[in-house]
Amino acid sequence: PLLRSETMKRGTLVVPNERARAVLCELGSRTRIQFEDMNVQTMRRAYKTAVQRIEECERIVRFLVEQAEQHDKMPELGSPIQRNAEEYLASRPYYKFEEVEAELKRAYTQLLTARDNHRGIIEQHARILEEKYVVIVAASQTQQYSARDSVRSLLAAGDATTAHAGGISNIAGVIGRQEQDRFARALFRMSRGNTFTSFHPIADPITDESGKPSYRSVFVVYFQGGASSVMAEKVTGICTAYGGRLYSWPATASEAEKRFQELNAQLADSKVSQDAYDRFLRTEMDTLLAAPRFG
Repeated sequence: PLLRSETMKRGTLVVPNERARAVLCELGSRTRIQFEDMNVQTMRRAYKTAVQRIEECERIVRFLVEQAEQHDKMPELGSPIQRNAEEYLASRPYYKFEEVEAELKRAYTQLLTARDNHRGIIEQHARILEEKYVVIVAASQTQQYSARDSVRSLLAAGDATTAHAGGISNIAGVIGRQEQDRFARALFRMSRGNTFTSFHPIADPITDESGKPSYRSVFVVYFQGGASSVMAEKVTGICTAYGGRLYSWPATASEAEKRFQELNAQLADSKVSQDAYDRFLRTEMDTLLAAPRFG
């Protein structure tokens, strides 16, 4: 290989194959060198496969560092990694690349699987929380207007899946707060003013599967028609087009209370699963960041 120092001097170093690793380790720890590809114009690269394996390991290391950063395992990126890297290099006579590669792939596969499962749990948690807010709005409106027959009949009509043809139906769900105005205008134009939409902002942001919190609102769309009506299909289509997620609307206060308790139990189970993932990740990061001890 050709060597290049800070003064850009070039040189060729020839070493026995069995001593190449030890020589390069000493050069790498004591000097600054840069290798040049002597076979850049040809496909003859004796170490192409080995280089690809190293690059794959580097990609895995970047992924593991990102996971550690996201979970506050390394608030200051430089110090623990730099310390452990120096300790790890100091133990280089005792480890083999194949062993490091196998450990990295094991950690990568395990963390990737756990992360994907955790994303599913987060998404499910968000949906349960959204439905809980829909139920809260339904219970509030049912109690508020229970003494008014006209409105009580409107609420008791339930969602579009249970309303009778020709009656007043409603479709409820959750939508991003930034989409409220456009969503309401689209419904108004589609129905030519024959729908009424109410919004109830959710005070706290809800975290989605990507880990980003977003502010959302509960919406309730009232319209005339039953489950098989053209209007119901059009309202549902617009809700979906604007990213709204639909949930069942409790017809009575007792039904809302029952569903509220069920959702609270599901949220508790989801929290247990999230805590288990955090403990697993913390243990895995501690293992990966711990330098090996030999001797």
